[in-house]
Amino acid sequence: PLYKEIDSITNILKTIIYAIKMPSINSEFDILNNAPDKLFKIYEYLLYLYCVSAPILTVGVIISFINSIIDEFRSKRKTYKNVHIFSSINEKSLILAESIYNKNNIIIFSSKDNKDNRDRIKKMNGIILNRKIEDIKFSNYLGKIYVYEIDNNQEKNLNRTLSLIDKIKNKVKNMEIYVFSNDEEARIILDSTNKYSIKTTIINEIEQLVYKVLDNNPLYENTSNKNINALIIGCGSVGNEFLKAITWCGQMIDYKLNINVIDKRAFEIEKEFELKYPELLSNYNINFYDGDIRSIDTYKLIISQMKDTSYIVINLG
Repeated sequence: PLYKEIDSITNILKTIIYAIKMPSINSEFDILNNAPDKLFKIYEYLLYLYCVSAPILTVGVIISFINSIIDEFRSKRKTYKNVHIFSSINEKSLILAESIYNKNNIIIFSSKDNKDNRDRIKKMNGIILNRKIEDIKFSNYLGKIYVYEIDNNQEKNLNRTLSLIDKIKNKVKNMEIYVFSNDEEARIILDSTNKYSIKTTIINEIEQLVYKVLDNNPLYENTSNKNINALIIGCGSVGNEFLKAITWCGQMIDYKLNINVIDKRAFEIEKEFELKYPELLSNYNINFYDGDIRSIDTYKLIISQMKDTSYIVINLG
């Protein structure tokens, strides 16, 4: 019996071994009967728990395995429907897939099975393939193929896109790739890459958000005498995008555009902006002010020099 062993580590190891063997060889718990140590009573309860849960876990594994086989079979059927392939299973990809899904589209997730989101994917009649997108047999898809590189790691999205383009080259002529990245360098790299017949589009989520806000809240709505006086408080990634967008959207006939920027690192941002977009600073009235929005000095600055402000963007994230 285990309780006669001197070495406690040996006791524990043997207990684990017997626990694994019991469901498969129909063994009994006699091995622990009459054990005097209370610790072995705990072992006994754990073994009971394991034997009860083992069949449930086994059924789960079998169901997952069957689902994988079915998804593999479905993915290899020839179809004239449009196919939408997502590189990851996350909240963004699920929301996008749900907005795209209809009976004329096939939804595929090229990612490890995600049990937490199985129900949502099932409602879309979606397919989960545990492989890289570049290893999918695209010749079976005779309609349009849309690929969404939508991982939360934006560098990975770009690298996987370049790898996919390099592998398929001219073999697939009905593909479009949407690369989710807020990095301007990603756009430059893709523009300089030979994409053969593949169409690629950078999806800058911050840019999309900014233009959506400006579309719903036009710059000209609160102006007087056709003067657009915009104030951007906080010029991080979102504020920087607003600065570029307002400069572009503010180019209206007979309108005068003035932009004031307040940030703790305003002068550093001005230098960075000047290096990237020198034509904007030279052609438009853009002023940068170093300051903390929570300070009384910044409040006085706004009251004294920016009282005619007609449009305010606050980005403190």
